[in-house]
Amino acid sequence: MEVLWFWLILIIVMILVELMTVSFGFISFGIGGIGALLVYLFGGPFWLQLVVFILISLLVLIFLRPVVLKTLGGKKEERLNANIVIDKTAIVTEKISFNFPGAVKVLGKEWTAIVKSRDLEFSPGDEVLVKEIEGVKLVVVKLKD
Repeated sequence: MEVLWFWLILIIVMILVELMTVSFGFISFGIGGIGALLVYLFGGPFWLQLVVFILISLLVLIFLRPVVLKTLGGKKEERLNANIVIDKTAIVTEKISFNFPGAVKVLGKEWTAIVKSRDLEFSPGDEVLVKEIEGVKLVVVKLKD
């Protein structure tokens, strides 16, 4: 009778934890607990209950969890296509020089910008060309006439 309570408590705890986390990880162990409980109800020994618990839990975790997560969708990571600003003209909004990053506005967004050449310096209002992205900063060069 104590084994019955063990499986019932395990199932309930796993369901409650799953409701709090919504990761479909803990419910796998709850489903494994249901399988072990069924083995107990049909008179199976404790070692068989443990084997069934582990097997069902792992199978659900490995095979069913990814399918459920994909079906539910969850939050999709929003990807930004930052490369769209490369080779675009930008307007300097804060002074930019070799050792001092500034800011530019390109395609309606303000970015931190840097120059890689010691002899380049841009003042607010200058037009520059975005050459590349380095981390979260735009690398700008002189706009060709």
